[in-house]
Amino acid sequence: MQGQVRTWASVAAAAALIAASASAQFNDGFESYAASAAGTVFTTGTPNSGGWEQWDGAANSQSMCFGPGAAIAAHGGSNFIGTQLGCDTIRQFTQFSTGHWEISIWTYVPGGASPSPMQDDQYAVFLNEYNHFGPYEWATQIIFDPSLGEVRADNGISLVTNAPQYGVGTTLTFDAWKELSIDVDVTNDVATVSYDGAAIGDPFNWSLGPFGQNVGVVANFACIDLYANSTTLAGFMYWDDFDVSAAGGPPGPTTYCTVGTSASGCNPTIGFSGTPSASASSGFTLSASNVDTTRTGLFFYAITDLSFVPAQWGVGGTSYLCMKAPTQRMNAQNSGGTTGCTGAYSQDWNAFMAANPGALGSPRAAGASFDAQLWMRDPPSPKSTLLSNGLRFVLAP
Repeated sequence: MQGQVRTWASVAAAAALIAASASAQFNDGFESYAASAAGTVFTTGTPNSGGWEQWDGAANSQSMCFGPGAAIAAHGGSNFIGTQLGCDTIRQFTQFSTGHWEISIWTYVPGGASPSPMQDDQYAVFLNEYNHFGPYEWATQIIFDPSLGEVRADNGISLVTNAPQYGVGTTLTFDAWKELSIDVDVTNDVATVSYDGAAIGDPFNWSLGPFGQNVGVVANFACIDLYANSTTLAGFMYWDDFDVSAAGGPPGPTTYCTVGTSASGCNPTIGFSGTPSASASSGFTLSASNVDTTRTGLFFYAITDLSFVPAQWGVGGTSYLCMKAPTQRMNAQNSGGTTGCTGAYSQDWNAFMAANPGALGSPRAAGASFDAQLWMRDPPSPKSTLLSNGLRFVLAP
């Protein structure tokens, strides 16, 4: 099958812009973890399959992963995580010791109108250095304070005024997903923090820490820590769609279009982990959760065409074809699972492309944009099949 590759920028410009660092970007929408409406234990002391664990390798069952039917909807996809009662959930990294990065995580603080409001401070902590049982070196920490209705950033000394910025803040938004983002140029040791698109304070030296007093610390992004302060006051704070991308590089993968509903009420939702790449032989996994059990299904993809309007999949169907032909089918598989909507699918797109050099979109090029979707059997539905929502992604080098 033939098609012209649509690029996010010209292939040459995109490759020159992000070649040094884009292959190291990280993203996790928590779609690959077991979840339920009530939440399931997210990590219990040893790193889970996504690398998340508890501070110093401890066990804490109050870090939970929530799925369809939870009290709130996820920011993207179906799943998100919640922290409460002293849990200290971390993710370590080794690939961000140089370069210029955009760190993003979506946050949700249940307010007083919520059936289960967050009752005490929670933190997003970023560290230059982390080791179980130390040493640890803070870069900055952002405090979500429900009692004062504030988001405060301990950013260290301003590079504009040379004044301390400890506790600089802005208004906290309750009961809505809001983005916390950090622009950190690790190579030049400069960072800024933003909440809901607005900067909190001035740029500061990342290595010097929240008080601006770290001595001899090498600038690095080594760890994120999602910390619930109180061990006695229950109340979750929620987190979703954690992403680290090369500053100025291509956008991270995003979901779009409509999730279909199977005849038995399941909603097959597409997700991903890793980085789509023009050169890597593995490392970008398409996933689908909340799927009927023991159903045959497969992922398929197309080259992005922004002019295409999603079309209903069968007369009276609940799902939509979210991409324009020509399309490329990937390998058929069985959803497995036990009962209800516990089936799932996953396939590494990078590996498929490496193993199939004649597939649509080959040869891969940095900056090329693709759309992916899940197709599965569902005999009672129109066309006897069902589609997930869509995932759009742009290739790093």
